[in-house]
Amino acid sequence: MESESRLHPLSPLFILGATARAWIFPGLLALVAARKSSSSWEVAAMWLAVPYALHSLLAYFTYRWRLEPDRLVIRSGLLFRKERQIPLQRIHNVDALQGVFHRLAGVASVRLETGGSDEAEATLRVISMPALARVRAAVAAVQQGQAHSMPETARSEPQAAALELSTRDTLLIGLIENRGGALFTAVLGTLYELGLLEPLALRLGLDEVRAKGILMRVLGQIFGNQAGWASTLALSIAFVAAVLVLVRLASLGMAWLRWGGFRLRIDTQKLDVQHGLLTRIEASIPRRRIQALAVESWPLHRLFQRASVRVETAGSASPIQEEKAHFSGRVAPLVASSQVSSLVTQILPQVVMDGSQWQAVPQRAVRRMRRKSMLLCLPWFVPLGFLVWKEPLALIPVLALLLALLAWCNLSAHKSHQHLGWSLAGNVFWCKHGWWRRQLHAVPLSKVQAVVVKESPMDRRAGMATIALDIPGGEKL
Repeated sequence: MESESRLHPLSPLFILGATARAWIFPGLLALVAARKSSSSWEVAAMWLAVPYALHSLLAYFTYRWRLEPDRLVIRSGLLFRKERQIPLQRIHNVDALQGVFHRLAGVASVRLETGGSDEAEATLRVISMPALARVRAAVAAVQQGQAHSMPETARSEPQAAALELSTRDTLLIGLIENRGGALFTAVLGTLYELGLLEPLALRLGLDEVRAKGILMRVLGQIFGNQAGWASTLALSIAFVAAVLVLVRLASLGMAWLRWGGFRLRIDTQKLDVQHGLLTRIEASIPRRRIQALAVESWPLHRLFQRASVRVETAGSASPIQEEKAHFSGRVAPLVASSQVSSLVTQILPQVVMDGSQWQAVPQRAVRRMRRKSMLLCLPWFVPLGFLVWKEPLALIPVLALLLALLAWCNLSAHKSHQHLGWSLAGNVFWCKHGWWRRQLHAVPLSKVQAVVVKESPMDRRAGMATIALDIPGGEKL
C-alpha cells in the first residue's frame, strides 16, 4: 500500500482558474447592469467570489488520496472530515481532461465514475500524468483479476487505432451538426448588450443611432430599400447568406477544436478515446461496463453516408462540474456507414449487425401516432383563431396553415411507423426509431435490470403498450 498523496502543487492555480471562469458570465451581467444603474452594488457583489476561491483552496490543502490493492481512498475536510473508499472493481470510467495549461504543466483533471449515481464518484483535480497512469493501471489490473504492484509510471501496450478522424472528417462533423448558431448568437448578444456595436453603426453611416437599435436599422435599410424589388431581393439574399456562412464557419471551428486529433483504440479489455485540440479529453472505458450501444444519423449524415456511434455506461450522464466538459460517450462521432457494422462488433463482439428480420409494430399504431401529433398541434389553434377573429381576411391563409399542419402530422405518423421496429437476435435486443433523426439501439439482455410496460387509456383502447428497458445507472431505452 502506497502512502497518501496530495494533489499536484499547481492544483490551487487551476482551482482559481476554474473559479474565475465560473464568475465570468455573472461578471459580464454585473457590468451590463451597472451601466444601467445609478448604484454600483452589482460590481461590489463580485467580491463574493473571494470567499468561494478561498474555500476551494482550503479544499486542496485538506485533500488526500491513496491507492490500496483493491480500492482508492480519498480523505477531505478540515472540521468535518470525510473518507471515501471506492472499490477499483466498481469503477466504470476513468476520464482525463487536459486544457492547454494542463498539457503545458503535464497534469490532468481526472474523473472516476461508478454505477452508483449519475454524478462522478470522485474527481482528482489535478494530478500528474504518472499518477494518472498508476490509477489506470491499478483499475485495469484489478478488473482483470491480476495482482498489481502500482509502479511509479505505468504504460499500457500501444494498440492500433480502430478509428482516427482526419481534419476533413472533423470539419464534416461541424457541417453536419451546425452548432455554431449558439456561439454566433451569444457573441452577437454580448456585443449588443455591452454597446460595442456602436463603432459598427458609425462605419455603416448610421449616425445618431443607439447601439441597441443598430440591428433594426441595418435590417430596415436592407428590406426597406426603395431602389427596386430586384435590389432589395439581392440584398436580402446576401444578408441571409452572410449570416449562414458565419454560423457555418463558427460550427466548423467548434468541431475542429472539440474533435481534432480524435483517436479510438480498442483492446480485449477496454476502449480508449482521445479528442480535442485545446481541451484534451481522454476516456478509458472497460468493455464489460458498456450497458448499451446506439447508432445515430441525421439527414446530413445520410447525405454524406455517415453515422455516429455512442455507448452508454452507468453514471456517464453528468459532466465534470468544475471543468464543464466531459466524455459524452461518443466513441465514433463520425464513421462511414459501410464501417458501422464492423466497428460495432469490435466494441461489443456479442453484438452482430447481421440484418436480422425486424418486427414491425401494428398498422393501427399509425392512428395512435397521428392523434399524438395532432394533440401537439392544438396549442396553435388558439392564437390562429384569435387572429381570424381580429382579421377575418386572414381566414384563407390560416386555413392553409392548418391544412399544412394536419398534412405534416399525417406524414410524420406514417414515416415514424415505417422506421419503428424491434428485433431479438441471440442475447441482444435491438430497437430502431425516428425518421428524421434515426436511432438504432443495441442492448445485451445481460445488462437489462428491468422491463417496464406503460399503457395510457388510448393505448389500452388500441390494445397496445410502450416497453422501456432499464439498464444500470437509471438509463431507459
